[in-house]
This record gives sequence, C-alpha cells and structure tokens, in this order.
Amino acid sequence: MLHSTTNLADLGLLSDVAALLSSCHDLNEALGPVLRMLSERSHLKRATLALWDPDHQVISIEAAHGLTPDEVRRTRFKPGQGITGRVIQRGVPQAVARISRASGFVDWTGLLPSGKDPSFSCVPLQGTQGMLGALGAYHLDASETDLPRDLHLLAVVAGLLTPLVAQRLRRSKPHGEER
Repeated sequence: MLHSTTNLADLGLLSDVAALLSSCHDLNEALGPVLRMLSERSHLKRATLALWDPDHQVISIEAAHGLTPDEVRRTRFKPGQGITGRVIQRGVPQAVARISRASGFVDWTGLLPSGKDPSFSCVPLQGTQGMLGALGAYHLDASETDLPRDLHLLAVVAGLLTPLVAQRLRRSKPHGEER
C-alpha cells in the first residue's frame, strides 16, 4: 500500500527501481544503480545497504552512494550499535530528525564535522530465514513530517532488494548450510 505522502516523483523512482531489479540477476549489478537513483532522484542522500553476518556477529556496509571507499571500509559494527545496528537487532524501522540529537548515533562516516545535521532513516531487510541487513539514507533538510515518507520510500526499495540480498547470502554460505 502506498503511503499518503507518496508523490509522483517517488512513484516514478520506485517504478524505475523495480524495472531495473527485474532485469538484474546479481546484487552487485543492481546496488550501485539503485543507490544512485535514490540519491539523484529523491531527497535521500548517502544511501547505504548494510548486511548482517550472523556467523561473525558483524554488520558491514555492502554498498553506498555518496561515501568514499575508506568510509565504507571502516564502517563495521555490532547489532544494537548505532541506528542501523538497532534496526538490524530489532527488525524495526527507525528515523531520527537530527542525527546530532539522536541517542546512540555513531558517526562512522564523519558527517557531523562537515556542519550538516540531517535526518537519518533506516529500514530492515528481512528474508524468510531472518534478518539480512538494513537500508538507510540521510535527508539533508528534512522536517519531522518528512520522516514517514522517507521510511516508506526506503521500505519499498528494501522490499525490492530483499530477494537479491537473500540470493547473495545463500550463495556465500558453504554448500548445504542454511542462513
């Protein structure tokens, strides 16, 4: 069901994301274009897909748009750590209006020293075998009323990405082992 604040631009973006994903057979092929579309065609910036590795009890950024390779590499954390870690641990979306005032926000990528204080929204990716990861993004000039729309947009994109993420995680397991 579409959220009451979904606009035509969001619908066009979601339609294009769905079309792209229907033609992709690999997560690596899809992630860059999807995260770029979110950043270039919506108000959401610095979109990231974080994956949960239950074997090593670590969350890491699989892909990001708007982050440097070094920022992506150094972003490793545990369940419950930071907003993304809480979303993965609890399986519940979360949005904060100002990251500087967010309880437990961990500035892994160094955004706060830049003088920006955006909102951050994050949604879980859940597969049939459990928690897979989370999709998050910043909104540089959001108000409280923008947060439900941000969460909804991310939730729909996360739902579209989930089959490819689940497929990737199944392939990365040794033969015969389930996630």
